[in-house]
Amino acid sequence: MAMSVRLDPALEIRVEQESRRLGITKSEFVKDALARVLGLTNPADLLGKVRSGKPMGNREASGNVSARVKAKFRAKTASTRRCRTRMTASNPPGLVHVPKGNGRALPDVAESTIS
Repeated sequence: MAMSVRLDPALEIRVEQESRRLGITKSEFVKDALARVLGLTNPADLLGKVRSGKPMGNREASGNVSARVKAKFRAKTASTRRCRTRMTASNPPGLVHVPKGNGRALPDVAESTIS
């Protein structure tokens, strides 16, 4: 069931910050908070499960994290390279792309004559 709730700006910012910090969506954060306030979940029960030493959750979720992080990094790097290639291809010959500063392109040092 969908529900719409109006929050004051300060509370909305806190919900957004905490959900980002926990790595969950705002909806998941609000659902969890409501479940705890209404007594549907008890943090003490979770603590008991953790302290019991019994396996919990999905063991595969934390497996091979290194490979997933490397794959994500490679994808981002490839995207950056494609962007740089497009910028280089769109610049006229003899000009160098200047990413920051005043935005003016400078003549290529290799092509200019230095006396």
